Parts: sequence; C-alpha cells; structure tokens
Amino acid sequence: MTSSAVRLGESDARFRWMGVRPHQAALLLVAASALASWLVADRRAWWSLAAALACAAFAVRVSAGDTVAELVHLGVRRGLRSRWHQIDVFDVETHTFISAKSRASFRCYELEHRGRLDLTGGDRALGESLRDVADALAQRSTTSRFSLHVTDLGGEATTVLVLAPEVSAPSKWRPLDDHERLVSAAPAVLERWTYVRHDDQLVRCYRVFDFSAVRETRPLLASLQRAGSASSLSLHVEVLSASRARRLSARAAHQLDSDVAAASAAGFRRSARTSARQRRVAERESLVAEGRALVRLGVYVTIGADSLSALRDAHTQLWRHAHDHGLRLERGWGRQYAWWCAQLPGSPA
Repeated sequence: MTSSAVRLGESDARFRWMGVRPHQAALLLVAASALASWLVADRRAWWSLAAALACAAFAVRVSAGDTVAELVHLGVRRGLRSRWHQIDVFDVETHTFISAKSRASFRCYELEHRGRLDLTGGDRALGESLRDVADALAQRSTTSRFSLHVTDLGGEATTVLVLAPEVSAPSKWRPLDDHERLVSAAPAVLERWTYVRHDDQLVRCYRVFDFSAVRETRPLLASLQRAGSASSLSLHVEVLSASRARRLSARAAHQLDSDVAAASAAGFRRSARTSARQRRVAERESLVAEGRALVRLGVYVTIGADSLSALRDAHTQLWRHAHDHGLRLERGWGRQYAWWCAQLPGSPA
C-alpha cells in the first residue's frame, strides 16, 4: 500500500498467475502430463498414475495460502535443523542490538498520551506524523523499516515506535530505554510446529493476510487490540525507495491487467473482486507517481500462555474474534520461529 489511505485487501506478497501459485501450476501440469501418459500408453504403468495423483495432492491448499507441498517442505526443513535457537539483546550507548536469525539495531520510543485518541482527533494526527516519516524514508536510495508495537502488560496497554538509530522520532514520542518491555532477554528459544517456548512461556504467532472483509467504517486492527487473548500486536512497515516503488507499482498494474485480459480471452467473466483489485492497484500506482511512499505491511499477533491447554483456549478466542471482525489470519505452521523473529523490534528475521 502507499502512505496515503488505500483500501486494503488480500495480501499480494505471494506471487500468483491468474490466481494460481507458480508451484501449483507446475504440479498440476506434471499431474496432467502423467495422467495423459498413463491413459495413452499401451501398457499402463502404475507409477504414472501414482505420480499424477501425488502431484495433484501436493497442489491442494490445506490452510490459508499453504499447499501440501509447502507444508511437506517446511516439515523437512524443520526436521533438518536444530529446534533450539539463541537470541541476544544488548545495549550499546543509546542503541539496542538484537541478534536472532539476523542482527538489527534500533531505538524505542513510547507514545505520550492520555485518554482515547479517537475522541480527541489525536489518532488522525498520529497517523499523519507516521505517514510523514514514511514519505521521508522513501527519499532514501535503500529500503528502510520501522514498526509499531502494542503490548498488554498486566492490563495496561503500551504503544511503542521502533526506528533505526539514525531516524528521528516525530513529536509525542519519548525515548524508551527498557527494551525488556518488548522482548525478554532470555537467551534460549525452543521451536515447535505450532508455537515457540521462550522465557518459560508458550508463544504462538499469527500473521494477518486479508483485510478485505473489514468494514470501511471500522479501524482495521482495533478488533485485535480488544481481543483478550492478544498479548502483543506488531505492525512492521517496510518503506521502498522512490525508484523501486515506481517500478514495482507499474509492474503490478501491468501484471494484473495482463491476467485479466488473458482470463477474458479464455471466456471467463471478470469478477467484482478482480475489478476492486484493479481499482486498488491503479490507485496505488497513481499515488506513487504523485510522490507517496510505497510500503509493505506485516501485521503480526502473538498470544502467550503458561500451558498448552491455555494456549489452545487463547487461540480459539483470538481466531473467532478476528473472523467475526473480518480479519483472516495465517496460523504459521512450521514457521513459528521465523514469524516470532519477524515480529520482534528491528525484525531480525
């Protein structure tokens, strides 16, 4: 999306061609070829039929965005690597360094406010100040990042802005030196298929991948903050350079128009969802041409519990609450450690 308000929909982070992932198309093509070979062969070999069925099964989606082939790939990779990981957090002068899958440095700022921002208009002013930060970072020649973290500490919500050390914070943000309010300094992390264990707590991470069902009159993420099971909500913003933003927005518009033209030529009607996506992509391209920053958003929600049964209850509550308010979440099977690192300050993933 851009730094200006654009209607959000389903994530386009995963490349699709006419709605099909590249590996799905390849698997279906191999399955069709193997089935055709089995049908026309004089002596029908059992392995041709088995290969066709296996490739077709691997192309099936079993969860939000994941196919059987991807889950098998994740399972094999997880079985080959260690389940124990190390994390290191330390301060050097005014900077905080974190080392997990990679290393990152950052500074934290806490929001200064009293009362509800939406009643005083402070939420709009806060959003405009962060938009100005994104527009300024877009003038750089490289990709920049910053993030917002909302944590619930003993019933008290804290909003923290994480910036690179060389970036100045906007007004109404004061420096926060206590980084342990965002991440514990416990060094060991145990990775499981559906959660990670860190600092004697079970933590499960989710990623929001579809906002299309949220009503335009509602704030996008307010429902997640009101979910009692959500212990942390992090919004990571990757600001692309102006030259790269123009190139990517133009390519996305051209790719979508080409897919729609190919589908129409094949006799398929254009759906309302496709039309809405075309309007959204065209609006994004025009805003980038006007000088707005093009950003990539990553929204992560984490829940924590002391036992596996309590974690399951928290999952059920969060999943139902998000679905009722129009948000679709990815479970992150086999990706829990990667997503846990991605939602940390500095995103050392």
